Amino acid sequence: MLLVNIEELATRNELNYVDMHKALEALYKLDYNPVAIKFFFDQEEFDNFVPEKVPASKMTFCQAALASRMENYIVKVTDDKIFAAMLKLSLALGRPLMQKLMSR
Repeated sequence: MLLVNIEELATRNELNYVDMHKALEALYKLDYNPVAIKFFFDQEEFDNFVPEKVPASKMTFCQAALASRMENYIVKVTDDKIFAAMLKLSLALGRPLMQKLMSR
């Protein structure tokens, strides 16, 4: 028996983040909290977004996701704080890196 009434949540017109979290956790039997990624395309929105944690040094994507997943932190990571070059490339954050690879 689920602790969350999924049918009741499915009939709602709107869900808040807490309800979505509970539904995902119950439906998928998650061991850890779900992690979402938000891409900012507006500098003002990015500047006004207040995270709980900002990395002081470079970190991998896995470390950022782990901090969010295990400790329930909202982590704000900029491209200069991402350590993995291939992640930057896959997210199109490493434009100079992409140009360097293309020139080879």
